[in-house]
Amino acid sequence: MTEHQPSSAEDPGLGHTPAGSPSGEVDWPRLKELVADALERPPAQRDAFLQHACPEDDGLRARARALLQAHDSATEEFLSVDPLPGSHLVDSAADEDSWVGQSVGGFEVQSVVASGGMGTVYRALQRRTGQVVALKMMRPGLGSSAWTQRFEHEIRVLAQLQHPAIAQIFDAGMHGEGARATPYFAMEFVDGQPLTRFVRDRESTLRERVELMIRVCEGVHHAHQRGIIHRDL
Repeated sequence: MTEHQPSSAEDPGLGHTPAGSPSGEVDWPRLKELVADALERPPAQRDAFLQHACPEDDGLRARARALLQAHDSATEEFLSVDPLPGSHLVDSAADEDSWVGQSVGGFEVQSVVASGGMGTVYRALQRRTGQVVALKMMRPGLGSSAWTQRFEHEIRVLAQLQHPAIAQIFDAGMHGEGARATPYFAMEFVDGQPLTRFVRDRESTLRERVELMIRVCEGVHHAHQRGIIHRDL
């Protein structure tokens, strides 16, 4: 896939040649990396980070600063959901644990499995069937309409995927009412381990490792055939 590069006609703020940029050429992968790393830091530390990480290219730093400024000038709703990845993890830890022991839909939340940028995954028990499931709930504090729409989009995307290499979704809903309503969905719970540990513990041969990766790639291909790209891979 060819990534679109903004031209001067599309974005005069990014399309011109900043001082220090040779012939107007931009190292876009490096620029994206700089901006992503800068966003992991408090705003007051970003300029010093750019100077340290990219001292040799004034033009690239200027572009990175322009993108960071545009990011910080986003709408109030966007800013209200905390644009700094990971900065809400400590504050929301108690909220995540507070779901343990609670009933969500027809599920009894048992323990925290893992947390991500948008949601937390719990081990839960479906009371009606006694089945153990992976219950994903949107993070506390991300209650804006934009984040809710993203979470619900994830549910719709997962519902399209039916493949042995992909955990299946079989229930979804909203817990609570009004502004405090929290979306969730339940998936197949796979009590596994990282592939690297799995092949190491089993002392898998090269052939076995390749065959395992083929099965993984078949699941990825299934998603690609439906226009879905997993950006964490």
